Amino acid sequence: MDAVDQSRRETDALRELIAAQGNSLDQLRRQLDAERARRLQWESQARDEWRAQQQAALDKALEGQAKTLAALSQSLEQSAAGLQKQTDALAEAFAAGREQMATRQQADALNKRAEILADTAEKARRQAADSARHASEAVWAQIFNNTISESLWLKDKTFSPGRWAVGYPYLYVMYRVLNETRPKRILELGLGQSTRMIAQYAAAFQDVEHIVVEHDPEWVEFFCNDFPLPKNTKVVMLEREMVPYKDAESVRVFKGFKETFQGQQFDFISVDAPFGGDMKQYSRIDVLNLIPDGLREKFVIMVDDCNRIGEINTVQEIERFLAQSQIKYQMGRYSGDKISVLFCPERMDFLCSM
Repeated sequence: MDAVDQSRRETDALRELIAAQGNSLDQLRRQLDAERARRLQWESQARDEWRAQQQAALDKALEGQAKTLAALSQSLEQSAAGLQKQTDALAEAFAAGREQMATRQQADALNKRAEILADTAEKARRQAADSARHASEAVWAQIFNNTISESLWLKDKTFSPGRWAVGYPYLYVMYRVLNETRPKRILELGLGQSTRMIAQYAAAFQDVEHIVVEHDPEWVEFFCNDFPLPKNTKVVMLEREMVPYKDAESVRVFKGFKETFQGQQFDFISVDAPFGGDMKQYSRIDVLNLIPDGLREKFVIMVDDCNRIGEINTVQEIERFLAQSQIKYQMGRYSGDKISVLFCPERMDFLCSM
């Protein structure tokens, strides 16, 4: 009997110990939940503070650029006013000269002066346009650098935009497209600065397939020696050729492009090749072969250098192809030193006003 009682007492003691441990575990869980809630609240506050700091820095940068543009605008207005006065004086002299001019030499002198003034006015206009573009590019540079400063997947933040490469507006919009729409199949025409960004995105997300079309093997080797590409970035080598398109006798394209990508679909297409600076009517028309069958439901098409006549006409062709395919789309324009154009479905129209 004593042994049974002893066993019962030990069992009861064990039950009490288990109950006490259970209470301790419940208390620990409550403490962990409270700590997790405090941490989430702290992280949320930290994110809000960081965003506020970034916005304040951006507002300050934009304010500085706005002052610069205002000063530039005032200077240009003064120059324009001065030119207008000279033009008015010349017009008065010309009118008087018609009545009083005694010699042909005086008329020639006035004509020469008019030509000089017209040339001066045109140079001033071009300088004003160039200054405005450079100022806009500087603003985009500040916006881009602020945007990527805390990026988790963009590890290497060194870029060399401009000239033949894409500019800051293009890089900014591309980053927003990648970061917020998270495309899975990406086609990039032209290896360059945009590749440095997309390849890092592909490296961070292994379910992404990134294809780059390029014609120059020496450039590919040089680029990859400096910036090794991840396994899910593939370079497709296609030669270039000249073909007729509509009323244009000769347009540079990638040879075999249509056959290479027939049956494939993409949700992000970046167009910055082949070289189109010497094209007089159309440029970089390869993308037309992907409309509509090569586009996924949530697609984005970006085209660089849309300040040139060839790309301007190609953008109009993209609009025509989308409309003929009954695809409801939105188009956005982003301007700096160059102009970039973006196409997307209507429900993704926020990409057109970032």
